[in-house]
Amino acid sequence: MNKELLEKSLEKFASTKVKDLTQEQIDLYKCHPLVEKLKLTDQEFTTFFNGIKKMVDEQTLCDQIPDHCVNQFAYHLILTRVGNKLVYKSIPCPKMAKLNESRSFAKNYLYRSFPNSFLNLSITRKYFGDSTNISKKELIKKLSKLTKNPNFNYGIYIYGAFGIGKTYSTIAFANDLARIGKKVAYCFVPDLVFNLKQGFDDKEANRKNIQIINKFKHADVLFLDDIGAEKANAWFYSDHLMVLLNSRMQKNRPTFFTSNLSFEELQRKLVACCGQISGNRITQRIIATTNGQKFKLEGPNLRIK
Repeated sequence: MNKELLEKSLEKFASTKVKDLTQEQIDLYKCHPLVEKLKLTDQEFTTFFNGIKKMVDEQTLCDQIPDHCVNQFAYHLILTRVGNKLVYKSIPCPKMAKLNESRSFAKNYLYRSFPNSFLNLSITRKYFGDSTNISKKELIKKLSKLTKNPNFNYGIYIYGAFGIGKTYSTIAFANDLARIGKKVAYCFVPDLVFNLKQGFDDKEANRKNIQIINKFKHADVLFLDDIGAEKANAWFYSDHLMVLLNSRMQKNRPTFFTSNLSFEELQRKLVACCGQISGNRITQRIIATTNGQKFKLEGPNLRIK
């Protein structure tokens, strides 16, 4: 539900009185956990009804939103008993507090180009294991094995058609690595190219881009998502990708790639763009950071329903 609609819903019923409600509606408020624990007398319930109703309605509406609070600053005003008195108190949204705790591992991301809603993904979750896609099961098995051997020093070049779950699966894997303490960077390559172009005429943007690239160099594990889909020329491949991969190769740090192109197709693109020598030098560094591991993910386009 839209936040604006939620706020309007609260305003609509803010002035409702006990006498305006049916007994069934009154009982719903009295039986709400936030109200039951106060052990109110009938007089207290009537006296504080406006606050009670707002508290309950706000909590009910907030529970309908999966990943943010109904209130801008994620605080709820609740009625609480202090001694023999009933007072109002502002508390952090319980849902957001729990959600933030479950996402505490996100601090291990040096950079990520996906939204918070994807932080709940994990390759150990049942829905991955229940997949009927044999190819995806094999990929998940490979990735799961790496989480049990956190000192691995090579990535995988994962390729396949559009919409079959390459990004989804690698984000889940990246989350699990962050959960075990790995410093992770997850980059959507076309966005990186776009941001680098913005830095041509913007010194501040260029400064931020340099900081981001340095994070990619120092991440324990780097993910370069959708490589080959970017619109770039030799300046990106030779001046940025080559330098980045060379740094990671020298430090023996693993890099994972996802692409719609097979490795051979990507190599041909790089050679056509950068020339035989530079193109092959870049592909050799992809091989070095993945230990030559390639995986073709197959299956239906999950974006078509």
